Amino acid sequence: MSEPRSVILAVVSAKNDFANQIVLRLARAADPSGIKSLGVISKPDVLVPGSESEASFVSLAKNQEVGFLLGWHVLRNMDSEKGQSSLFDRNNQECNFFSQGIWEELPRSLVGVDALRTRLSSLLLGQIASELPSLIDEINIKANSCRMQLQKLGDPRATVDEQRLYLLHISQAFQSLVKAAVDGTYNEPFFEDAKTNAGCQKRIRAVIQNLNEEFTNKISLRGHLRHVLENEDQRSVSKHLIRITREEYVRHIETLIKKTRGRELPGTFNPLIVKDLFQEQSGPWEGITQSHIAATWVAARDFLQHSVSYVADGATSETIFNKVILPALKDIRHELKRESQEFLKSHQRGHPITYNHYFTETLLMCTCRFTPHLAPPHEKLPSGP
Repeated sequence: MSEPRSVILAVVSAKNDFANQIVLRLARAADPSGIKSLGVISKPDVLVPGSESEASFVSLAKNQEVGFLLGWHVLRNMDSEKGQSSLFDRNNQECNFFSQGIWEELPRSLVGVDALRTRLSSLLLGQIASELPSLIDEINIKANSCRMQLQKLGDPRATVDEQRLYLLHISQAFQSLVKAAVDGTYNEPFFEDAKTNAGCQKRIRAVIQNLNEEFTNKISLRGHLRHVLENEDQRSVSKHLIRITREEYVRHIETLIKKTRGRELPGTFNPLIVKDLFQEQSGPWEGITQSHIAATWVAARDFLQHSVSYVADGATSETIFNKVILPALKDIRHELKRESQEFLKSHQRGHPITYNHYFTETLLMCTCRFTPHLAPPHEKLPSGP
């Protein structure tokens, strides 16, 4: 009933009140505007002549109670209780019934099986004429889809050699796509439009470059645990950084110096405190790194899934991806996680050391701010406290 090309014949029996018959509710649910529904009233001969029930069904037949765009039709059924009779006799009885009483008011085109046959023929002809163009378009679309699926299936591969040859062709096409994507040569139809979401995912070189830039920005902006401010006015709320003033950070270092006293002389500090401060400041590195690995892994997974789906049919591509590619990707992800943890271990546990001359020069300048007598000869000290 809900098919757009269907014509609904809503048949109600005069034996019961039409308002209680579920077929009308079903027809309204499938065709709210009533443009493809034709109502049919059966067994009108069971109604008491002159009764309110008979009048209500006549009103229904005139399309005054339940409005259908195609209107209503009334049939007098064959009386099976009187035994078998010919169709000729049935038609004569029906014609006599509608030629008397209140039913005589109805147009002859709305009563009788002959009029219904003519009415349905005209209705179906008009329905076919109006729906045929869209039906042809739908058939062509489905036919083209089937042709594409058959083309993607490739040649028949009933033997092992044919199956191996098919996999070989898939692997060659897959390798070509992956190489083009890694090289940043997006000329194949596979890459689609860069403005679409799928087109962006398929340009894997661009995706990884953007993720690398994002990783660099995160390390630069959020890679340190404490962000030292010059004054209290610069303080703001951040879920990634602890924003403190220089004075607060100095007090934090002083507290840490007291807790890490060793064999150093009075007035000096344990040089290992630098290790503690560095490891504290570099605390966010691991979380940012693991997040970057996860994002690049997802990008590679989506790209490979698009690629294998492009070169093989649905069943084959799903099997190859789930049985071959995805397990390999999971192994790579575990290896990346392990290697990144191993790489960060030296920064998290080892003693920091640098040969960058900027570190020495900056340290000397900072020392001179507080101990002017250590400044190099003829060197002008920077202004400020």
